[in-house]
Amino acid sequence: PEFELLTAPETNMFLYRYIPACHRKLHGEGGLSAADNRQLNVFNERLQKLQYERGRTFVSRTTLFHRPQPGGGPTLALRAVITNPFTTEAHMEAVLADQATLAEELEEAAPEGEVAHHGGVYAR
Repeated sequence: PEFELLTAPETNMFLYRYIPACHRKLHGEGGLSAADNRQLNVFNERLQKLQYERGRTFVSRTTLFHRPQPGGGPTLALRAVITNPFTTEAHMEAVLADQATLAEELEEAAPEGEVAHHGGVYAR
């Protein structure tokens, strides 16, 4: 899947991250390294910033220090907070669809080889 739910939803907050295509197989097999997780953190930070700049939808981000991952270290999480009681599943699907589109743009815009293989570097 494109997205990973990082914690069980609490009241009105969802914490998750986007998994770029080049890491999905390893992620699904539980084979991400500490370096992979750092790259995912950088990618998700760039994704959230781009989403904010475009202004169609918005989520914030936070850092989870209590989530175990290979090699330790923090996990950057995208954070959707639902405060409007009239928010529907369709609204959330629109946010995720926007993020998936923006993430594909980031992956396609990266210089050759940066995200095309396992171990690619997302930071420029």
